[in-house]
Amino acid sequence: MLSLFKFYFSRSTRVATFSAILFFLSALTTGGVIYNRQHALENRLLENLLWAGYQFDREVREFRLTLLEARSDNVTVDDVLLRYEILFSRQSLFFKVKSAKSWRNWKVLRR
Repeated sequence: MLSLFKFYFSRSTRVATFSAILFFLSALTTGGVIYNRQHALENRLLENLLWAGYQFDREVREFRLTLLEARSDNVTVDDVLLRYEILFSRQSLFFKVKSAKSWRNWKVLRR
């Protein structure tokens, strides 16, 4: 029985136990840091996606208002063309591959 206690409380066993606990805690810390960074990145991507969607929606509204004003001859063709070019650039930003994939995934998660 005494030899069993000497084995479990020997110096090499204590060092091995301390090393295992230290490695376990470092793995937990590393996992926590990775999780926090991933969460922050996800929030930034969602924020950028929502901002692009808002800008696209706003530009659609502005383009429609410009077209309605063009019926009454208050707007020149250059104004309509400018609004169309801005709308097209907003659309190309919004429908990038990464944004479109993120949007699809986000909609699935919200259901």
